[in-house]
Amino acid sequence: MGTAFALLLILTAIWCLSAPIEALVLLLALSRRHSWRRRLFAGVWLSACILPLWMLAAPFVEHPAITALFGVVDFRGSVMDPSVLAGLLAMAVAKCELFWVAFDRDAPPASPQVAQDMIAVLLASALPILVGGCLIGG
Repeated sequence: MGTAFALLLILTAIWCLSAPIEALVLLLALSRRHSWRRRLFAGVWLSACILPLWMLAAPFVEHPAITALFGVVDFRGSVMDPSVLAGLLAMAVAKCELFWVAFDRDAPPASPQVAQDMIAVLLASALPILVGGCLIGG
């Protein structure tokens, strides 16, 4: 099995695990101005947009958490490393930007609905990471 195929399998597995969690959070936490259909679509779409970008960079980062993802090292001690947290924060901010461009651009930026939506997207980004850390790190 080639490296590209292995990365595709890992990407698919991560997406299949994280998209339902993100979709559930967005279904429950996005502001009422978004339909249920849009909330569900956003949960699936945001993961599908950001994860491939992260997977392109991940194999080139020499860090224990990244190699843990590819099945080489223990995950527990490295998820709280500042460089890993910075990368995860960048992913969450990118998801917020995508969501704003796609769904909230017509709303006033300082409105409570936009703030609620951004908090929901941040929570939706964080929860799969926490769940994965608990499952892998045991």
